[in-house]
Amino acid sequence: MLSGIVNIWLPKYIKLLVFIQVATGQIASTGMALLSYVQKVSDKCRLRGKVDSNGVCAAFLEERLNMGLNFILSAELDHKKKDYKFGFGLTVGE
Repeated sequence: MLSGIVNIWLPKYIKLLVFIQVATGQIASTGMALLSYVQKVSDKCRLRGKVDSNGVCAAFLEERLNMGLNFILSAELDHKKKDYKFGFGLTVGE
């Protein structure tokens, strides 16, 4: 597996982290490339997302409500399979 991290600085001091991964299968002749990012929106909120070579896009908006309590909005879109997922939740203890 080949992976790397690229830091990108945008105007107005917005920091965007971009992660690139490429994986290949040993048994079958399959492979996948993944591009993901993390952006800090505010002190308590961050946006994460990913796009892979299979056409699946996903995004997560996480907001820290209290110490150890996070609220998450999520979406995953797979246009090839016509599979669309949307949701929300709470994580406790992180």
